[in-house]
Amino acid sequence: MRITALFSLLVFPCVLSAQVPASTRPVQLVVSGGLQVPTGSFADFHDAGVHADVSVLITALGLRLRPEMSFSRFNIKEAFNLPTLSSRMGGAGGASAQRDAYTDALSTMLSGFANIELPLGSGGFQPFLLGGVGAVRLASDATVDALSVSDIQASLNVGAGIRFRLGGVSGLIEARLNNVPGADTRAFFKEVRTVPVTFGLVF
Repeated sequence: MRITALFSLLVFPCVLSAQVPASTRPVQLVVSGGLQVPTGSFADFHDAGVHADVSVLITALGLRLRPEMSFSRFNIKEAFNLPTLSSRMGGAGGASAQRDAYTDALSTMLSGFANIELPLGSGGFQPFLLGGVGAVRLASDATVDALSVSDIQASLNVGAGIRFRLGGVSGLIEARLNNVPGADTRAFFKEVRTVPVTFGLVF
């Protein structure tokens, strides 16, 4: 009986703590990052990329607002031969004017989103839906004339994830679909769609 009682005293607080969110603060910092998978015509010219994000989770009036900044980069596929500045200039300029499409050419995205989270339960393992709108500054070397394009476009993202206890903080795993409706006409790809798979910490 004593052993059973002692076991209950040890286990019950652990179970209880696992059912309580890591923090009830109205404002929390989220630091995250992971793999960024291109899809559609964007995937025809890019390998899988990486992304890093920082956001603020604001809980107010039963809503979870999550403004976010994100940076992503993608290497151009080695099998795709980009034009070089020297070829565009008819061979003038020499090796210094050429861009090494295998090592230097890439596309980057700097994004800002106004997202809303919708929790689907409570407890230590809490699923949630996520969505929002924002703007993306896209810069890419995958162009028809060897000169980089840079453009700012409206964007939207939707996804789902799960939050869980991780020591003294919370962790999260989520996946989204990011969509940028159009691209510069000089770019080889016609739209930018990516699927970021993310691991993050909530402080």
